[in-house]
Amino acid sequence: MQRPILVLVLVLAALGALLFGVFNLLSDPSQPEPGPNPAPVQQNDKPANSGGTALERDTNRNPTARTTSPDAERDTVDEGANFQYDNGLTGLVVNKENEPIPDVELTLTPVGTQEMFFVNDPVDHSKDIVRRTDKDGRFAFRNIEPRGKYKLILKHSDYTRKEETTVPVLAQGLSEEPPITLTIGASVAGHVRDEGGNAVPNATIHLDGIQFQTSPYEPPDRITVTSNNEGYFTMRNIPAGNRVLTVQASGYGIVTVPGLMFQKDELLTRDVTLKIAEMICGRVVGPGNVGIPNATVLAIGFNSTSQSARGQAVTNANGEFCVESLMPGPYNVLATSKGWRFDKAQRVNSNSQNIVIEGFKEADACGRVLDAETGAPIPTFRVRLRIAYPGNPQTQPIPESEIAVEGAANGEFCIPGVQASGDGGYVVEAQAPGHAPGFSAIFSVSPGKSVNGVDVRLGHGGTLSGRIVDADGKPVARALVQTHDNEWTMDAFTEAIGAEYPTQATSAQSRTNAQGYFTIKNLNPEVYQITVEAAGFCAYEQKDINVAGAQNNNIGDVRLSRGGSISGRLVDPSGKPLAGGRVQLDILEGDRPRTYRAKTAGDGTYTISSIVPGRYRLSGSSAGEGGANPFEDLRDMKNSERQISVADGDQQRGVDVNLTQ
Repeated sequence: MQRPILVLVLVLAALGALLFGVFNLLSDPSQPEPGPNPAPVQQNDKPANSGGTALERDTNRNPTARTTSPDAERDTVDEGANFQYDNGLTGLVVNKENEPIPDVELTLTPVGTQEMFFVNDPVDHSKDIVRRTDKDGRFAFRNIEPRGKYKLILKHSDYTRKEETTVPVLAQGLSEEPPITLTIGASVAGHVRDEGGNAVPNATIHLDGIQFQTSPYEPPDRITVTSNNEGYFTMRNIPAGNRVLTVQASGYGIVTVPGLMFQKDELLTRDVTLKIAEMICGRVVGPGNVGIPNATVLAIGFNSTSQSARGQAVTNANGEFCVESLMPGPYNVLATSKGWRFDKAQRVNSNSQNIVIEGFKEADACGRVLDAETGAPIPTFRVRLRIAYPGNPQTQPIPESEIAVEGAANGEFCIPGVQASGDGGYVVEAQAPGHAPGFSAIFSVSPGKSVNGVDVRLGHGGTLSGRIVDADGKPVARALVQTHDNEWTMDAFTEAIGAEYPTQATSAQSRTNAQGYFTIKNLNPEVYQITVEAAGFCAYEQKDINVAGAQNNNIGDVRLSRGGSISGRLVDPSGKPLAGGRVQLDILEGDRPRTYRAKTAGDGTYTISSIVPGRYRLSGSSAGEGGANPFEDLRDMKNSERQISVADGDQQRGVDVNLTQ
């Protein structure tokens, strides 16, 4: 398949999945087998780089699973429980006077590190790690998964909450974060009063970042206070940026004040007027006036240019709802429920009763999961829908449709809430332990008409094996080998669509044993590429690997090179070293994008290692990632850029990056 066609498929696939998600928004070898993993390595506190930085490989970091082999996934989990990285991330937290701050809560999270994201992407905080600074203001995270960058969230009652993008974390050695400075920040104060000018005590006031205004979860940067007996409230330590104030009190309508822009160390005054609460009540029903339980009803209104209002409720067993605590005024009322489709929003006034919102049942896709060899039903499995496109063999998964089935005697399943199909139709994908993923035939769906007989037959797939060695043929232990679609490239867009990548290839992984051997089982027969990552070696990719079913596919020895390295300083126009800035290396030629990034240490130094040989563009920015002014960041990158060639075995020192006016 030509790359431009694939890109078009990616875009169409993402749009298709988005449409599905809108209606389900609130749903709830001949070679010997590798031996056991090497024993965990003892902790080594020697820094990976003298400059305190590490390498980020954007092109090969943390791919998201797509069509995943259940056995490979299970093996990975087992390996993960026993595998311990010999690495760490350390640093110092200080105030503006450069004094260490003890007892700062630090959360290390991969959430929010993508360069691109889609609204309402699921948020997974299961991998978050929390630590606190010691009496000297220092922190340390040990034995953590290597990543090009994490987000570090800092909280302390006397300072502004801060989010910082970390230096890259490698598989071995300590990475030193430049000193992080916490500040006092801005404040907001005001009075909460009723329409008669009377104080409203005990009102609850929330302040949230504007980017979380429509989030289905509580905003992570929320600040909450309560008004006193005079209705007065004050909030301190507010980070700079655009924020939303929400005020609620018993008996009054909830008020939202958008567009509060905070700058550093300033006091913003904002009074809020509450009105007696009103409500909107009614029913959400399906055909025959039968109530739809557990539907979410939203009421969204605008009362003035400075205050807005919204509310929501969940229907009871009879489909009845009441959206309470509304400010008086007109509202748009709409409903959502998994498996149901609703017409456009109704325009009603507050205190309206007996509103009826009619829903139309979406179709179900039902069938069985069977063993391809014996025809016997498989009792435990996962199934999900995939979108089929006319004339294209690749199908697009819809993660929101996935359901898990356990103990189904006949291997039966039903996927609810299937919208009418387009020209291409749907495919059901099934995954079960000990089997390769399998796919049904393409089927179409008419509005509201369920489809039966969608059977999926699972085989055991193929096995991919080989050995990872260095340039001298010596085995490389603990190397991470991952399978991907043959056209896969880890760029920002691919990372963003993640599990929605259109492919029938199985995404799986394995680590090499002490002799360098790896085996990955239960792969769907396809043309694959593999990526290999190992500490101290260049990232490696190999395409056009044919995996046939029911046999071992041995690719032999894969040789890794150590590549080159560069180091130097990031300096401002006056020659002063810049701490916490960004140095970036972008390849200028080749068949895949490669970007290496480093964050400068406290003395402005950086090191980038394990660089694939080639010609690169080197540039830098004083602000680092997430700077306050992206235009200044782009200007710095453009004005500082230069070309540099890196050869295997190169160790180039003194490669300074100079920012100009």
